[in-house]
Amino acid sequence: NIADSDGLNALHWAAYNNETTTELIELLLTHMSLDSINKTSGGETPLDYAYDYNDSPLRQEIIALLRSKGGKANCFDENGRDVGEGNGDLNH
Repeated sequence: NIADSDGLNALHWAAYNNETTTELIELLLTHMSLDSINKTSGGETPLDYAYDYNDSPLRQEIIALLRSKGGKANCFDENGRDVGEGNGDLNH
């Protein structure tokens, strides 16, 4: 639940960087509150980071995993379309 100087928590980084396994994301989701799962940094949640920055073959699996645990996007709709900051799931 601790954030770095940019406001990113471990789940932001895991959603962004994981390319070969979802184990770390699963571990984090098991131990994080819903507020931490949906923490924003610069308006982006961990789910936004998965949509925006993760280009790995696991991208869709990571997105589905985050959503299954209550993850919401702030910049993407439920179909993954970029709707701009503040117009995604969190505002519906």
